Amino acid sequence: MRITVEPGKGQSIISGQKVQRIPRLEGDKSIEYSWLISGKGPVKITAGALNTGTISTSLDLK
Repeated sequence: MRITVEPGKGQSIISGQKVQRIPRLEGDKSIEYSWLISGKGPVKITAGALNTGTISTSLDLK
C-alpha cells in the first residue's frame, strides 16, 4: 500500500515525501504521516493499493 499527497497549484512540499509506502500493519496497529506544505488552497491525499482499493480526501489550506 502507499499514500500520496498531491499539492495544488502554487503549493510546494517543504518536508515529507510526496509518495510513501505503507508497511504491513497488524489489525490493532496504526501509523502516522505528516507533511509541511507551503501555499494555500486544496491538497489531495490518496491512500491504498490496486488490490485493496484506494480512498482520497481533500484538505483546504488557509
